[in-house]
Amino acid sequence: LYELSDYLRFRLIADFDEIDEVCCGATNVVDGPLGGVIRALGGEFVADAPLSLQSTVNYLPSNEVENSGISLQGNWTPGSIAVTGIGAYRNNELSVNQDSDFTSLNSIGVNINEVEVDTFTAELRANSNFDGRFNFLVGGFFFHEEIDQSSNFGNGEGFALYANALTGGLYSGLEPLLRALVPGIPDGPFGGIGQGRMLDYEYENTALSIFGEVEIGLADRLTLTLGANYTD
Repeated sequence: LYELSDYLRFRLIADFDEIDEVCCGATNVVDGPLGGVIRALGGEFVADAPLSLQSTVNYLPSNEVENSGISLQGNWTPGSIAVTGIGAYRNNELSVNQDSDFTSLNSIGVNINEVEVDTFTAELRANSNFDGRFNFLVGGFFFHEEIDQSSNFGNGEGFALYANALTGGLYSGLEPLLRALVPGIPDGPFGGIGQGRMLDYEYENTALSIFGEVEIGLADRLTLTLGANYTD
């Protein structure tokens, strides 16, 4: 807080927090019919242990989060009208990777999700403090946000083995027929390493709001308040 005079002051606020952890996993509640398929393909998992503190994975899961922000507020109160301005910027980053089959059979190679959010807001408003029966507030608000998001749900070397075991070999067996019927299928055997679902998004959002309010004292115990807001 910095006070330039009795009428003018500024307040600067900043924050930062970070998470960097080995997280998270899942435990096995029921050893279902697919448990035998995983074992037949050479995979292992902790069976029938809903409260287990161990999990068989091919790599350690990761969860990384960073949040930071900064804001500056100025207040100017030279008399019966006070002017307030606030500007703020915020950044949020998330990066997660998880062996989401939770077995030693590397059927799911990666499950990466990354998100970054940048947000800027600004507000300027003026409000009166008259002694009479009339007072007002008027201002404007600006908001801008950008979001970058990407995900990679990729196959491991065990995915094709697992898919063929579940389908009786049809997963790979139907590949020649599908390639003949559907043009443009990328090269590489079905279910190979590096295949999967890859997504990338970019979002952008901007909003502007203008608002105002008046108070009219009709009597000692009766006040009429009128307000309006427009947002684009």
